[in-house]
Amino acid sequence: MLDKMEHITVGNKEYPVTFTLNVMESIQDKYGSFDKWLEKVSIDEPRVSDITWLFQEFINEGIDIENEDRDVKMPKQTHLQVGRIITKLGMAKAIQLIWKLMEDSAPENEEDPNLMANQ
Repeated sequence: MLDKMEHITVGNKEYPVTFTLNVMESIQDKYGSFDKWLEKVSIDEPRVSDITWLFQEFINEGIDIENEDRDVKMPKQTHLQVGRIITKLGMAKAIQLIWKLMEDSAPENEEDPNLMANQ
């Protein structure tokens, strides 16, 4: 899995947004499996709270990664703050960014994990 980082600018603030194994683990912890999460958000009208929660995971993971190299740390964003970010950004654009990052982070030729274990 590749860790792709994007930055979004909302108002005068820039936020890092990324999809990593940590985010994938959070999805599995909350929904039981990645497939169950996909079922919830792949419908015509997904619950806003599901999108906001995931976007918060994407943003806070990006903040964590960037904070590792910063002297002045950016604070993590709360659910309400992320809701305001999405409101300004637009729900369609937020969802589009989620799908783009997930697609861009997937390896093109995922190797069989059993091959790696046997080497």
